[in-house]
Amino acid sequence: MKNFRYLFFIGVLLSINTVKAQDKTETLNWLRSHIDTVVVHYTDDILPYKMTKTYTFYDDNFVVKTVKDFYKDPNLNGAPAYSKIFYKDLFIANDSIIRNDIQKDENEGKTFVYTVWAERVYSILGHEEAPLSFWRTFNEPMGLDLFLLQKQSLSIEIVRNLYQLATLEGAKEIPKELFSGDELDEY
Repeated sequence: MKNFRYLFFIGVLLSINTVKAQDKTETLNWLRSHIDTVVVHYTDDILPYKMTKTYTFYDDNFVVKTVKDFYKDPNLNGAPAYSKIFYKDLFIANDSIIRNDIQKDENEGKTFVYTVWAERVYSILGHEEAPLSFWRTFNEPMGLDLFLLQKQSLSIEIVRNLYQLATLEGAKEIPKELFSGDELDEY
């Protein structure tokens, strides 16, 4: 009987981990199928440009590739910029914050902008494949603007799924003491 209890306990633990892995895989697949590339046009009279954001969702982090195309003066074009956040480093927020922040943000180029906050945001110019030691971070909480799709309900669902991945990886709620002034009112 004692062995049966241990086997039962081990079975329960294995099933919990299997469910967690299935949830993570389903969420990653959903994100991969619903957001890939978002293009925003800035029609400034002096220096217009097109910004392309490409989202890649890996098992433990996501990467945003940003390319700016100054089509009136291609000499200004530079190397792509990459931002990386590990899911475990994300600060998660509740649904009301997600809805309010997406509604409050400007509708730039028919996209919604949402800022996610993380303990660390890594960045690099040029090549995403570089080892993490080549990526730069300030080693302090920072925000990263996500340019999302034209449909607000889908944009909210993208952020929810991103936070679900973060929760599965043990992410924490956003700490209010990190912000002051206007930012504190938002969170």
